[in-house]
Amino acid sequence: MWRGVLLLPLLVLSETLAAADHRLTALERSREHARHNTNDVYEQKHENNEASTTSANNGLTRWWSTVDSLLAEYSPVDSGLLYDLRLAFGPVPPQYERSTRSSSNSGGLYPRDQRVLKTKCRVKPPTPHHGDDGIPNYTPTDSAGHPLPTQTIGDGHGGGGREIIAVTTPCGSIPVGATVNTNASTGPNGQSSWLTCGIDPNSDATGWQPPYATVDQIITYQGGLRAAVLAEGSPYKACTKYVELFETAAGEFGVPAMYIAAFALQESGCNPDVDGGGGEQGMMQISPEKCADAPNGDCKDVVYNVRTAVKYFAEQLRAVGNNTFEAVGNYNGWFRGMNYTEATTWGINGDCCRCQRNLSYLTQFFNGWLQNIDAWSPWIGTIHNIDIC
Repeated sequence: MWRGVLLLPLLVLSETLAAADHRLTALERSREHARHNTNDVYEQKHENNEASTTSANNGLTRWWSTVDSLLAEYSPVDSGLLYDLRLAFGPVPPQYERSTRSSSNSGGLYPRDQRVLKTKCRVKPPTPHHGDDGIPNYTPTDSAGHPLPTQTIGDGHGGGGREIIAVTTPCGSIPVGATVNTNASTGPNGQSSWLTCGIDPNSDATGWQPPYATVDQIITYQGGLRAAVLAEGSPYKACTKYVELFETAAGEFGVPAMYIAAFALQESGCNPDVDGGGGEQGMMQISPEKCADAPNGDCKDVVYNVRTAVKYFAEQLRAVGNNTFEAVGNYNGWFRGMNYTEATTWGINGDCCRCQRNLSYLTQFFNGWLQNIDAWSPWIGTIHNIDIC
C-alpha cells in the first residue's frame, strides 16, 4: 500500500510531462506557422536563435517552454510575480513575438526588453575619478625654472586643532559668537553679524570692517580636502575629478587646496561650464578682464580658470596682510567700507541681479564649505539679498 502511495506522485508527474510534451508539440507547430507567415523585424533578428530553441530535444528546455505557456494562461497581464518569472527565465512571451518597436524615447526596445530593464537593472553609481582624468598636467616652476612642490598647503585641521576660532576681537558690541556646530547664523569661524561687521541693511552710515584672521587660525574640516571628499554625503564629491588640480595649484600659489575647492563649490558647484550673470566664466567664475590670456580664447579651460583664480586670491591675501576674511570677501567683490546699498547694487546699469555681492558669502564659505557642509542646503547666512535673483 505504502509503495503505491509513494509511486503516485511519480505517476502524476509522468502523466503531466506526457501532456506537456503534447502541448509543446502543438505550440511548436503554431510558432513555426507564425514564423513562416510574417516578416516582422524582431523575428528576422532572432530567427536562428528561436529555431534552435524550439527544435531542441533537451528535456529541461522542453519542460520550461511548457511551463512558460502555462504561466501565460495565468499571467496574461504585463505585471505580477508570474510575469517576472517568465521574463527572468523564459523565452520571449508569445504575445510579443510580433510586436512592433516602441517609441523612440525608449531607445527602440521591445516591450519585453523595456520590462527587463525596468525591473532588473539599476543605475550604476558614479565612479570617483582619480588622477587627472583628461585634465592637462602642468608643473609649476619658480623664476629659475625649478619645479615647485605640489603638496597641499595648510590642508589639515585649521585653527591649531581647536573646535572654534581663537580670535576674540569683537565688532563693536557684536562678539565673535563662534559655535562648534554650524547653523544659519553662526559656526566655528564666527557669527554672520561679526563676519559682516559694519554692514547694516537698515543704514548706510557704516561700511564693512572685516575682522582679522590668518589662514592658520581658520577652522577647517578635519583631514582637509581629501578627507572631505571621502566623507559620506560630502558636497566635495562634485569636485572629486579636480582634487589633484586643486592640490597642484595650492602648491604653486601657497593657498590651501580646500579653499580652492570651496571657491569652486560656492561659485559654480564645481562645474567648469558655468556662465555668470555678469559675464563671469567657468568653474571659479573669473571676471572677463582676466580672460585675455586664456588658451584659444577659452576662459573656461579648467586649468587656466583655476590657476587664474587662485593666483588672484593669493595676491589679494598678500595685499590685505594675510587677512583671510577680507581676501575671501574681495573675491566676491567686497571691499573695506562697503555699505549695504553698494553691496546690493544691480550692476552698473541696474539690471543685473547677480551682480550684487552675496552678503552671506563669508558665512557660507567659512562655516559651510570649509566645514564640509553644503552651504546652499540648508541656506546658511542671515542676509539673503540674492534670493530674489
